[in-house]
Amino acid sequence: MDIEVVDSTTRDPVPKAQIRLQDARDEKVWVDVYADQAGHLSFAVPHRQLRILASAPGYADTRVAEEVLLAGGERRPLVIELRASQADGPSIELRR
Repeated sequence: MDIEVVDSTTRDPVPKAQIRLQDARDEKVWVDVYADQAGHLSFAVPHRQLRILASAPGYADTRVAEEVLLAGGERRPLVIELRASQADGPSIELRR
């Protein structure tokens, strides 16, 4: 999986964003990985249904709208847009 985390307004990379990969069938099973300074990370995931959550300081937490299932060795790009935190409860957008 190739993930890029960007600011939803400026499209600038969000460095060091935390990405949580959670087993869709057992939320007690998860792993956290972190984007690099360019807001990018690339890794292999197991063949199982996953939920993907993203967070970063100064941004509202978000959950990718759909569960993800990749076949062994499959590469899939995913762009996660984080919206800057606001006191009035911001909305989150995701673009593939």
